[in-house]
Amino acid sequence: MMMGRIAVAGLMLCAMGALVRGAEQVPLLTQDELKKLVDSGQYKDALKGMIRVMELKGAAAAPYNRHDLLMLKAECQLQIKETRAAMDTLELARKEAVAESNDAHAAQAQALVLLIQKSPGLMYTPKTGTARKPIPILDRILRKAAYDALFADDMAALELKVKAAVAGKSLVPIAEASKLLSGLRAVEFVSAGDNKQTEQITGDLTKRSLKLFGDALDDLTAQTQRISDSANRVVTENVNVTSGGQTFMQTQTHRKGLAGQDAASLKAIKAECEKIPAAAWELAQALGADTAPFKAVAAKADSLKDKANTVLTDDYLSVVH
Repeated sequence: MMMGRIAVAGLMLCAMGALVRGAEQVPLLTQDELKKLVDSGQYKDALKGMIRVMELKGAAAAPYNRHDLLMLKAECQLQIKETRAAMDTLELARKEAVAESNDAHAAQAQALVLLIQKSPGLMYTPKTGTARKPIPILDRILRKAAYDALFADDMAALELKVKAAVAGKSLVPIAEASKLLSGLRAVEFVSAGDNKQTEQITGDLTKRSLKLFGDALDDLTAQTQRISDSANRVVTENVNVTSGGQTFMQTQTHRKGLAGQDAASLKAIKAECEKIPAAAWELAQALGADTAPFKAVAAKADSLKDKANTVLTDDYLSVVH
């Protein structure tokens, strides 16, 4: 009986070994072959072929372009209506492209995610222009038209926000407009092949935001200076001094010090200055703008915060002479 069991086990191991050898003998599909499967509509077969390919590491993975593979995978998932999986794959592609500082690849992935999100039933319906017929985004030939329509629609919405932001005296509308910029920048790149229009808007919003930051800091600086000038004004007064058991009047000269709401105002100035660096950085990131001018804003805020703290905590009662 024991010998029989051993024999059966041996046969099973042989069979498993044959299956493994058979699997090893199945050649990996090349990137071109995978693309041909996708182009011919064999999406499930393409996905099966990608499983082994996308697990490759090092030299074995060298013949494959990972970003292109991720985009092909997302296309297959989208075509078989696995929309959530497709967007997850696209988000992975976007993150990897950002890590590699490849703006074109990041835009390609981000734009398709946005198009999917704004296409109920995988149909994009234009909101502006004369043609309002829904565009099926699964049709890869018509997808360019869907991107064009999406860009036109979102640009129209953004331009209204930009107009209000540039005319306003608050950073809030600029922050609201900047939320649309990143996605629109990606869609414009896929639609037009460049970012001319969004770059112009970025420049306009950057200029306005730096002006508002500058004006706010100038005002806070002026307030701090006024309080400092007043507190440091030298005054002479007669005070009662007790010495040797006797009290007598003595003339003393010292700085005036803080008065009224000065301390509360300085604390408020410090609080505002503490918020500005983070706000400047977040806005620079949202706008996709050059960070150098915003870093200068943050540095000025930090310097002013230190000055306000010095004015707040100085010892004004020490006798000058």
